[in-house]
Amino acid sequence: MKRRKVSCMYKNYVFDLYGTLIDTKKNWNHEYLWEKMSQLYCFHGACYDSDEFKEKFEKYLGKIRENDADDQHVDIDIEDIFFQLFKKKNVKPKNKLVREAARVFLLLITENLEIKAYVNQLIEQLKEQDKNIYIFANGQATFAKNELRAVGLYDAFETIVMSSNTRLKKTNDKAFESFIENQGLKDKKTLIIGRNYQENIDGAAHIGLDSVHIIGKDEEPLNDTKATYTIKEDEILKILEL
Repeated sequence: MKRRKVSCMYKNYVFDLYGTLIDTKKNWNHEYLWEKMSQLYCFHGACYDSDEFKEKFEKYLGKIRENDADDQHVDIDIEDIFFQLFKKKNVKPKNKLVREAARVFLLLITENLEIKAYVNQLIEQLKEQDKNIYIFANGQATFAKNELRAVGLYDAFETIVMSSNTRLKKTNDKAFESFIENQGLKDKKTLIIGRNYQENIDGAAHIGLDSVHIIGKDEEPLNDTKATYTIKEDEILKILEL
């Protein structure tokens, strides 16, 4: 459903990730999570029992969140926690080892991961039209990049930027402005695409870019929307006609 007609075609397509390109379910409450992570750390000389690992993990997470409590739009990089857990046991890990710990953690907490049914066709046709496609999303870069590899999407994008990279969530206007400026998209034909209204449509409107609000097939468009277009998920290939 088009709200207003735009006279030119777009060159750059900036997608949100979760709920837009992939769906995932994570569970941090499995008992084996902390046992397996403590074993992994012991393999590298940083020995914890499962209870101690869980306690320290939650302590570091709490400290980071407490330090950032004055700004609800600030995000963390979870790799910082995995680094500190090695350091606590006097192990100086290389970046590769920290990323390995993050990958194992992701594997253990992931209960479901699947690509949206329309994504492969949409991306293939955008590429055939020589469009530039990007991901700009809230979440952990170390998780998102592995998830995108798992569903075969990682190499499809010009750039993948997550809020853990910038330490700012997309609801922070500076995050959106920085992404657009860093990618050189400010004065070009750029379209912001996502399901989450606050994270995508509000941000796009703030910096004067066009946007697509994706809604469920049984949802009704918002009456007072800032979106340039509203498209139902089962008709999302209409993006190719804009």
